[in-house]
Formats: sequence, C-alpha cells, structure tokens
Amino acid sequence: MTKWICNVCGYIHEGDRPPDTCPVCSAPASEFEKLEAEKAGNGKNNADQKRADGNTSENKQPQPV
Repeated sequence: MTKWICNVCGYIHEGDRPPDTCPVCSAPASEFEKLEAEKAGNGKNNADQKRADGNTSENKQPQPV
C-alpha cells in the first residue's frame, strides 16, 4: 500500500491517494508527498528533516528547549 506524508506535520497516511485534508493539521492534499519504499522502510523521511519541534519519530519524546 502507498504511504503519503504530510509535509506540514509529518502525519503518515496509507492509501492509494492522499487524504483530501490532513486529519492532524488540516493541511490540503497538495501538502502530501508520496513516500518512496526505501524511505518508508528505513525510518528516514521528509518529516525527520522538517519537524519543527525536534521530534523526528512518533516513538521519540520531544526534547526540552
């Protein structure tokens, strides 16, 4: 199944196409980018680079500022 990542908040959606709006941050479908199989499998993706809060994984806790 195809995975899509929201470039705004990092939410990952599974489906044939991205959702109309992100269920987390309400970003439009145009903000979703298809995850390549290689990126989806190794834990590194655009969300890792773009997360503003420093939390680069759903399993990690935010770092104190």
